[in-house]
Amino acid sequence: MTKLERIINDIAQRLALITIVNGYKTDAGTNVIKEMDVLIEGEQYYLNVALGDDNTENQLSANMRLNQPFIIQAYSETPISNNVPERHKLLSDIKKCLLTYKKTCNEISNISYSTKEMVPRQGSEKYAQVNVLFNVQYLERKGDPDY
Repeated sequence: MTKLERIINDIAQRLALITIVNGYKTDAGTNVIKEMDVLIEGEQYYLNVALGDDNTENQLSANMRLNQPFIIQAYSETPISNNVPERHKLLSDIKKCLLTYKKTCNEISNISYSTKEMVPRQGSEKYAQVNVLFNVQYLERKGDPDY
């Protein structure tokens, strides 16, 4: 497993903690998927962990500090009248989960909130959606087998 795969798995495991029982506002963590680009019909909630384009610093050195954007796409099947409050709950839960992140993955040196997109519904769509962008900083060493 590569370093980036371990980071993705760690973030997905952390997001799976988002449940009302764990003190969050939603049960969005009940279905966490990785890098899917289609809606999952029939589920009330799900979160998709997707990679953005990375940025590197010190590219010519033996070590590269990578700032890897992660897009957390949150979906909740909810009536249109509850669309805005539901998106705010999802955003709040994701930020709480990842910004209070206790390092369980030694690969991650920092995680920070970047921005969000409240996705408007089109026509008769059933899902409220919010996309949340985080930057995860980690170090890659040239010659490392997990590079």
